[in-house]
Amino acid sequence: MSEVKHYTIVTTRGLEKIQSKYQNNETVNLTHMGFGGTNQYTAPDESAIAVPNQWAKIPLERHPDTGFIGGGATITNQDEYKGQWIANVGIYDEDDELIIISATPLIEMSLDSSVVASYPIDIFTVLDNTVNVIVVTDTSITHPTHDELNVAINEVKENTLFVVERLFPVGHVHITVNEANPATYGYPGLWEMQGADMTLLTTRTASDVNQVLGTNTPSVPLLQHSHTAQFSGDRLPEHSHSQDNRTALVSPNSGNSDPTSGSPSGSRGGTTSGESGGTPTGHVSVSSAGVENATLDVRGKHLTVYVFLRTA
Repeated sequence: MSEVKHYTIVTTRGLEKIQSKYQNNETVNLTHMGFGGTNQYTAPDESAIAVPNQWAKIPLERHPDTGFIGGGATITNQDEYKGQWIANVGIYDEDDELIIISATPLIEMSLDSSVVASYPIDIFTVLDNTVNVIVVTDTSITHPTHDELNVAINEVKENTLFVVERLFPVGHVHITVNEANPATYGYPGLWEMQGADMTLLTTRTASDVNQVLGTNTPSVPLLQHSHTAQFSGDRLPEHSHSQDNRTALVSPNSGNSDPTSGSPSGSRGGTTSGESGGTPTGHVSVSSAGVENATLDVRGKHLTVYVFLRTA
């Protein structure tokens, strides 16, 4: 008689948990089936806490008959599962503890995932004292298929791209300290880095938008002003001037009634009396000073950033 290799047992932890639940008038909720194995036989082990060489865990889909503990699930050869070996399966409860472990005939899942191959697996064992212990399965937790997951991922990508597109339309300005072009990290469209040494100015006039005008170093204007000057001085002190040599009239000629017709005799002149020369006058010269063609950097304290403009 050949040795029986393919059978199902309740683990030591499973028996402990079933008994504990029974004592507290509670039930054991079985939720998932684990798949594992290689291309060789591994006997069920009561001390096991996980399926040997486990590579998948999916929700239970089928319930055992009354008086049995276990369940069933169907796995397919999608990309992450194709070519795997099914040698051992087990059933876990809601606390992710292994309750049942089983060895099955070796099954190699198809390598061709273009054709879906399904592998339904059911394991169960007799549960003693079933009158007092109730075992239920919980199938409220479900997982999508491979195709359903891909569809959901694509929808998320499309919705995300739609939101990003709405947030960053053509004409949007992106200010950052990251030198990389925004397109390199997921922003839609074409982005152009703007010129250096520019500041931003708001407007409400459409014709003014996207125009680069002005300079950061305008010439400094000279405010309108005037100059006044006053000059004052002291009066010149009194002084005298010597007289030129002259001949004074001393007496008229005899018998001549015109005193100017006589012949003067020689004599020396005197000095003038003291006179002031008045108040002096003059002029004031104003010379230019400062830096020729002076300019002023009007930006003051500032943060240097990169500015990108979405152009398409």
